[in-house]
Amino acid sequence: GFVTNVEAAYPVSSDPMRVKQTYMDMIRVDQAWAAAADSRTPIIVAVVDTGVDLGHPDLVGNLVEGVNLLQPTKKPWDDNGHGTNVAGLIAATINNDKGIAGIAPNAKIMPIKALEADGTGGEAKLGEGIKYAVDHGAKIVVLSLGLNKYSSYLAGIVQYAEDHNVLLV
Repeated sequence: GFVTNVEAAYPVSSDPMRVKQTYMDMIRVDQAWAAAADSRTPIIVAVVDTGVDLGHPDLVGNLVEGVNLLQPTKKPWDDNGHGTNVAGLIAATINNDKGIAGIAPNAKIMPIKALEADGTGGEAKLGEGIKYAVDHGAKIVVLSLGLNKYSSYLAGIVQYAEDHNVLLV
């Protein structure tokens, strides 16, 4: 039979903006959280994007060291907003009475700034960002972007990630 008294890995979120996150209901996140096994083991998720707001109150506890590939002497601060948005969807702190709930509260975000302030970028920096993530412990690399042509260079980078058991999303 079914065991029904098992404590859920994550409680149902009480974050103030959670009610507006209708996509969370569409993917049945509360059921997924209830079925999740070990919620304490962190997993590093690299966000290769425009950077991340490193001081964001809903993310600050869920960040690991990243890199700014456009200005290597600077931190990967977001000068667009897109990377921060993506990072929040993944790993915003749950039940902290701030903002939204992230889908994977045990995720630690590795911010990798590979895109310009206007959201554009080149395949060289993109590939460099993926390789950095793989080489620095990310298990998942999120690429909320598109490429308008085939690239044998990026195909090789994708193979590199797969050879290291890193999931590209």
